[in-house]
Parts: sequence; structure tokens; C-alpha cells
Amino acid sequence: MIARILLIIVIFFGILNQPYSYYEFLRIFVFIISVILTINSFQKVNKSGFEYLYLGLAILFNPIIPIYASKEIWVIFDVVSIILIGTSLSIDKAEKDSN
Repeated sequence: MIARILLIIVIFFGILNQPYSYYEFLRIFVFIISVILTINSFQKVNKSGFEYLYLGLAILFNPIIPIYASKEIWVIFDVVSIILIGTSLSIDKAEKDSN
């Protein structure tokens, strides 16, 4: 849960105008956390479908073969990522509360 909250915060700050070094950090951070979340999600017995979200984030933000786009396009990617990660948090919280 903390990892996803950190992802939301780091990606949110990417929407703002930051120095290029921040975006390099953002790619590496989001990539590593997304890979960890992907592995953990695929190891769960009850899969929620969010494992594919985390895999997609790892691909989108990967620092090895970067995807280049304009700032405007990245803002769209960032906002959609924040919404989807927030949704995964809400659904996990709802599932834990119901148990």
C-alpha cells in the first residue's frame, strides 16, 4: 500500500515542471516499484487484474528502452496512471474492509 501511495506522489510531481534529472529519477523509481508490484501481484492466488496495470507502468516508465513523448502526452500518462493506481488502492482497501 505504501509503495502505491509513493508512486502516486512521485508521478504527481512529474506533472509539474521539474528538472530533467527528476524525470530520470521518476522513470527508475516507478519502474522498480512497478516491477516489484507486478511480481507480488502475479504471485497472489486471487488476482485482481491490477498485475497488468503494474506491468504496463513498468513498460511505460522503463529507463532501459525509454518511451519519448511530449510533456503534454506525459501529463496524460501521469494522470491516467494516478487514477488507476488510486483505483487499485481503493479496491484493495474495500476488499480488506469486507474481510
